[in-house]
Amino acid sequence: MAASALPVLQWLQPPTPGGFADDIQALLYGMRDCLAWRQTYTADDFGPEFLLRYGWTELIGTRGPIPSRTLACGFLLLGPALEYPSHRHTAEEVYVVLSGNASWRRGEEDWQLRAPGAVIHHPPDMPHAMRTGAEAVLALYLWRGGDLAQKSIIG
Repeated sequence: MAASALPVLQWLQPPTPGGFADDIQALLYGMRDCLAWRQTYTADDFGPEFLLRYGWTELIGTRGPIPSRTLACGFLLLGPALEYPSHRHTAEEVYVVLSGNASWRRGEEDWQLRAPGAVIHHPPDMPHAMRTGAEAVLALYLWRGGDLAQKSIIG
């Protein structure tokens, strides 16, 4: 796994004392240049502006340094003023918001603002979307079951 950077890393900042996951955020910030930051999509999917504010790095899974065919775990970073359109995948997904506030939508439910510490669960094939406001959002993600390297189905 070769280290790689993305434009979204400009919004990965050192933690502010007293945050929900200061230790995790500090460790991730310190290792940001050693990790392989990736994007699932292309400009054809959501446009070039989306790619400036979107990225993830996997620690455990089919693309991480700790191999697993049954679980994927890593970090999602979304920059400010971003809408991550509705998408779905066969893997079950759990997010834990580590920093920042964002709105999350599951299926046809209303948008719900989620703060650090919130746990969001998406069953397999559940359409979901995210929307950031004035701040970036960092979340831990866990995928299990299904194709752990699947490009999400848009819409």
